[in-house]
Amino acid sequence: MTPNFRQTCLPLICFLAVALLCNNALACPTCKDGMHDQTATAFAMSILFMMSMPFLILCGWVFAIFRMRQNMNESSELLLEHGLEENGR
Repeated sequence: MTPNFRQTCLPLICFLAVALLCNNALACPTCKDGMHDQTATAFAMSILFMMSMPFLILCGWVFAIFRMRQNMNESSELLLEHGLEENGR
């Protein structure tokens, strides 16, 4: 075998093998049969729901921390203003 064979013919053979066997490579028989049924759509929606939950929980925590920091800054400004008023009297 020469290096030219590896560089030119081997990728071509791999491409042809994938092209000829693509029906077998797309999905298992159970998944293929399920795609014609409404249960596949239900499974897909439940998977999307479960995958979105960690992101929604993380966004909720970030939002809560952001709001707490804003409230802390506002309260510290009020305390500072109140403290300056008492010292000024």
